[in-house]
Amino acid sequence: METEAQESPFVLQLEDLIACIEGRRNAADLLAHSWHAIAVVRAIYASGASGREETVTP
Repeated sequence: METEAQESPFVLQLEDLIACIEGRRNAADLLAHSWHAIAVVRAIYASGASGREETVTP
């Protein structure tokens, strides 16, 4: 399956950070997304340890 070439995820993260610094992007949105990503990873580990489904609220 062919896919379109995309920027490196690290480049995209750096561009997001620069946009926040320059005021072109809301840093609070980026922070909220980061906290949600951490909650998802924690739920994955908890689910693996308990063998049960874990829920993550937005």
